[in-house]
Amino acid sequence: MVDCQHCQHDHFCCTFKVKLTWFDIFKIKLNGYSDFWERDSQYKSIKSVDNYCYFLDKNKKCKIHSIRPKPCRDFPFSQSCQELHSPWKKHQDKINRLIKKPTHSKHT
Repeated sequence: MVDCQHCQHDHFCCTFKVKLTWFDIFKIKLNGYSDFWERDSQYKSIKSVDNYCYFLDKNKKCKIHSIRPKPCRDFPFSQSCQELHSPWKKHQDKINRLIKKPTHSKHT
């Protein structure tokens, strides 16, 4: 089981576009949610809010964890979160150096 409560990857998995079945939509609607999905040219998916899943609350907890769609239940498939995140992680130091604001030392 994945420990999402103590995620060290800023809930990276909650940035993926999750394809929904009609059954997923029906099940989530039965639990009182509406206006949570969108349709593109190929399929229906959970809406994104600020690049995160619509159901991720302000405390980074999934509001529908017990009824989440199959792709979410199956995540991280056969890999660990660390393995999935590692393509980005290996470049993190370089990214941090590129975006780091220069520090100016004060001469006294």
